Amino acid sequence: MHPGFAWAYGLETVDGYANLYPKRYQDYWEAVLGPLLKTDAERYDYFHYWGNRVYLFSPTGGFPAASTVRFQNYYRLELLSLANVRYIVSSRPLNDDRLTLLPAAARDQQLQWAGQTKTKKMLGLLRGQFPGLPLYVYENSEMTPRYFLAGQARTFADKAELLTAFSTANHEDLKSTVYLNQADAAGLPLVQLRQDSGTVTVSRQTSDKVILEVTNTSPAILVAANLYSPFWKASVDNKPAKIFPANHTFQGISLAAGQHRVELSYEPPYAFKH
Repeated sequence: MHPGFAWAYGLETVDGYANLYPKRYQDYWEAVLGPLLKTDAERYDYFHYWGNRVYLFSPTGGFPAASTVRFQNYYRLELLSLANVRYIVSSRPLNDDRLTLLPAAARDQQLQWAGQTKTKKMLGLLRGQFPGLPLYVYENSEMTPRYFLAGQARTFADKAELLTAFSTANHEDLKSTVYLNQADAAGLPLVQLRQDSGTVTVSRQTSDKVILEVTNTSPAILVAANLYSPFWKASVDNKPAKIFPANHTFQGISLAAGQHRVELSYEPPYAFKH
């Protein structure tokens, strides 16, 4: 569904119409839509050559009628989970063990109305009895936190190789391993990484500034499910730190073991200074 309804209620979505977004984000969405785009040439062309829309497109001919939609046949939930997606909103019922349908008081009435003849629907509309169309909201049990620590890393020679491995990774790998281009990984202490536990607490989060309190028992990579851009700057314990592309699309920061205060700020060259 078009995400405008979610914006109207103040929800943050990973999809939508965007005037401008990084090529890395389109690469990410191509991976999310991989199962659909591989079998639907028209949707492939639409995604690549028309407009600026990134969301869960339906197939060109629509979904099979009168049946639930098997989510994994069209989209990769693992990658949506990595982007901190907690809810999937759909106008059709979905079939995936990782998605739990949330209750809705009006849904039974809406389904009953939808099953009526066209004549009865029209009479209901004229009488002001339209209950709305049924909406299905699912909670994703595999959602990855927006900010988390990864204790493993894999490096790849080029973007194509990285995206292929990233696209086919399972949920457990994606929440513990960072996928890096070799050029971006240069100089990072990857051999010191350990798969130990740690915590990340958000102290402040706005559209252009994030402050995190991090405790990690061994060297790790802090992953932020925010889009990588050279205009994002980072500091760790008040010292400048490098932000690098993690999983091709998001932000990564290398952290030594210990307790840290991490600040992320968006500082484009056109920003107004007060």
